[in-house]
Amino acid sequence: MSRRESSAGILLDSLPSPYRKPNQAITYFIGGDCWICTSHKPSSTGYPRIRINKQLFNLSRWICLLLNGPGENNDCVMHTCDNRMCINPKHLKMGSYHDNNQDMHDKGRGYRGGSPTPPPPRLGEDNNLAKLTESEVRFIRWAVQYSTHQEIANVFKVDRTNIGYIVNRRTWKHVA
Repeated sequence: MSRRESSAGILLDSLPSPYRKPNQAITYFIGGDCWICTSHKPSSTGYPRIRINKQLFNLSRWICLLLNGPGENNDCVMHTCDNRMCINPKHLKMGSYHDNNQDMHDKGRGYRGGSPTPPPPRLGEDNNLAKLTESEVRFIRWAVQYSTHQEIANVFKVDRTNIGYIVNRRTWKHVA
């Protein structure tokens, strides 16, 4: 991968003077067709940000508006490459939120390969956070006749409230 630096010639020189900083440059490296921004830190959503006149903007949105101007459907910037750090103008286009959601669905980037609904919760042992097995849950429901919740919890190394939830079927409802 080669390393490039835009010397603020193309992007920044075309800005009106209040928005232009003489020493501001955008550095990126080319990974395939994408230009991955390396000079600007990404936000919590993963998009690189740029500060202009004490205001933060998504760099991809700023580039797209700068090169294409404001359009009618300029709600959001769509990355045709689906790479949030990419700033290649050929990969950026303005669109509405509907267009962006439709693009996400068409490419299978929503829930479960494009399904509009979230996946069902993973129950019992299928849940990677489960500390008990179904046979242990059955045993707990039987053992509660002879022991306290705290004693059972100590044996299985879980909290006492979990035993109450199991016995009262607030959790592990699918286990008979």
